Amino acid sequence: MYNRVSEARVIVSSAGRCGEVNAKGVECKRFHTYPASGYIINSEGIKVTNYHVVNGYVTKHNNTSRVALVVMLKDGTTFSVKEVLIADKVNDLAVIKIEPKEVKLSALPVATKDAEIGDPVYIVSHPKKYFYAFSSGMVTDKFSEPKIGGYRNTMAISADYAAGSSGAAIIDQYGNVIGTVSYTKTLQHSDDANKTQMVLKAKIPSSSFLKLINEGNMKK
Repeated sequence: MYNRVSEARVIVSSAGRCGEVNAKGVECKRFHTYPASGYIINSEGIKVTNYHVVNGYVTKHNNTSRVALVVMLKDGTTFSVKEVLIADKVNDLAVIKIEPKEVKLSALPVATKDAEIGDPVYIVSHPKKYFYAFSSGMVTDKFSEPKIGGYRNTMAISADYAAGSSGAAIIDQYGNVIGTVSYTKTLQHSDDANKTQMVLKAKIPSSSFLKLINEGNMKK
């Protein structure tokens, strides 16, 4: 399971020279990356990640320090992103394309039916630059949540992930993609805002992704 999934898992990152000037007037000339996750769904170079990952590259706040959006395979082979095919802010999904040339890519199949509560799940992602970390768990909840522009269906899982896992595929026991990591939310005790009770780990189900592909929408 791990070998199969990790070969189709990629690192997606914007990159560029910082250029920020500190309080002493010294300019940072380091080259920075902001790694997140993504996965391959087509051997011709089609990949899925989060809307907020791609948006982090194109927003006005980053137009001087982030000059490239790149994809890195597990073996270190790196490609520049040639095109953003679909961007859906409501469902926090983006489909991007690279040109793999002579490189053979491994792709993951997308499940046509959503998982149910209690179903086992697996994830390979890049939490806080711990690249290709493996975790497992189960579907713990299914709900709908309001977003600007509409509602979206969401699932919660118990498998661990953290910042850097955005855009990773959630996999069922057969190796099919059943969802895409979106966010985490810390749930705290109502009487003590500093007391964490649990962390909600949310993903976008595969049905939302397939609907987006079938409709071919570009939502900004």
